[in-house]
Amino acid sequence: MSDCGKFDKLEKKKRTETINLAVSVFHSFFSGIGALIAITRMPEILEDMVYAHSNLSACVTSFTFGYFVYDFFDLLAASRWSISKNNFDIILHHVLVICCFGSCVVQQRYMGLSMLSILMEVNSVFLHLRKISRNFDIRSGIVYHAIVALNFLTLIAFRIAVSYKMIVWLSTVDRSGIPTVVFYLGVIAMPVIAAMNCTLFYRCLRVDILRPLSRPIKKD
Repeated sequence: MSDCGKFDKLEKKKRTETINLAVSVFHSFFSGIGALIAITRMPEILEDMVYAHSNLSACVTSFTFGYFVYDFFDLLAASRWSISKNNFDIILHHVLVICCFGSCVVQQRYMGLSMLSILMEVNSVFLHLRKISRNFDIRSGIVYHAIVALNFLTLIAFRIAVSYKMIVWLSTVDRSGIPTVVFYLGVIAMPVIAAMNCTLFYRCLRVDILRPLSRPIKKD
């Protein structure tokens, strides 16, 4: 069966979800690559994460800010403008991210922090591809297992490690050049997003490793 045929066979909810995931892959790929290039071209942006600035980092930040605003309203529209326990965590995540990137865009500062946080999108590429594969009921084979492996590797390198670095930075930074509101936004956002990343890691671990290992081996 062709990919188009498989897509048509999906129920409406999964078709919509798959389209949204494809858009997310597009954003994650270009923003993640953009952040990597910005850091490679200007490594000092991670040394002075408040004042260091480049045109590329500003463009990547604005692109990501715009995407999360779009995705926030798309999420609300899909849930009929209501917040429930099923979407509360993702809505909270988007609110915090929009506030943080909005501060970067308006003030044209904190580009180092912005690039560091956008590195998490490198993992999102494989996270979304994993979900798309599962929507098509593809849960085995070399390609799927490669996606799962890369998802775990990038989740640790670009989510867990980055969250740790950001929290360490926040705990040691000189607050004199940071407005109080912005500082406490970081105090709230960074630990919350770090906790979400740890929860995400556990969920992927449970579904992709622990659950398959717990299944009884079929005997011939």
